[in-house]
Amino acid sequence: MKSKRIAILLHENDEKPMLKSSLISKMAICWENDGHEVFYLYGTDQFVPADLIFMHIDHTVVPDSYFEFAQQYPRVINGDVKDIRKSTLNNDLLHLTKDWDGPVIVKSDYNCAGIPERLRNGALGKIEKKMLSMFNSLNVDLHHPKFRSSLDYQVFDHLEDVPKILFYYPSVVVQKFIPEMENEQYCVRTVSFLGDNMTPKRLKGPNPIVKGETASAIEYDIETHPEILSKIKELKFDYGKFDYVVVDGKPILLDINKTVGVSPNLVSNHGIDKTYRHHADGIYQFLS
Repeated sequence: MKSKRIAILLHENDEKPMLKSSLISKMAICWENDGHEVFYLYGTDQFVPADLIFMHIDHTVVPDSYFEFAQQYPRVINGDVKDIRKSTLNNDLLHLTKDWDGPVIVKSDYNCAGIPERLRNGALGKIEKKMLSMFNSLNVDLHHPKFRSSLDYQVFDHLEDVPKILFYYPSVVVQKFIPEMENEQYCVRTVSFLGDNMTPKRLKGPNPIVKGETASAIEYDIETHPEILSKIKELKFDYGKFDYVVVDGKPILLDINKTVGVSPNLVSNHGIDKTYRHHADGIYQFLS
């Protein structure tokens, strides 16, 4: 293939060190090794011509200005992915009046426990600050969980065990907790992808919050559930990662991400360079 120019559009407040743990930086090395030119754009101040622009805005809700800027390019990756809040995507959200007798989990409504917004001093931090100020003035005990990461999410046995104030907190959601279990281990399935190039996994661990850090075993020889594949197309994702469980043969979508990170312990047994290359090659269906 003739050499192409690939632009990667980042948030205006991003810094280069933030990319070290991202899959996009690993794929960019592969593309450069293939002879293509890759460059990063921080914000929308300057248009630089390219054959393709890769939307990599690590915010749960992407401002419209980034989409308007990207429309100047002939091909846009994730050009239709704007809002990945759980409250806009999940059907298992619970409210005080909801009739649900099983366990529940309290999460951040925002991606990655709201860390990207806090790092960039975005809208979430302003909303939280305003709410804290209001409730403190009323001497109300917030019982607000400090989500430093998704490992801080809380599981309760019953809906009535959840502090009622959390149902009114704008950055918190309460969901049904329906785990996939095997031999007393919690299981979560993930599929990361660029185009049709996918890497599915199933993580197992003793902790109800199954992440790379808590997984005690990882399976690679699994297939992505057909309904999840349909959901990827329905939500118009070109690139990302979907987390889900399968209970009684039915998939339950837990989380979606459009700026994929890398965790070495999730790929070391599978060949880290092979995994990066597999994802990177997905760009060619958009460049052909």
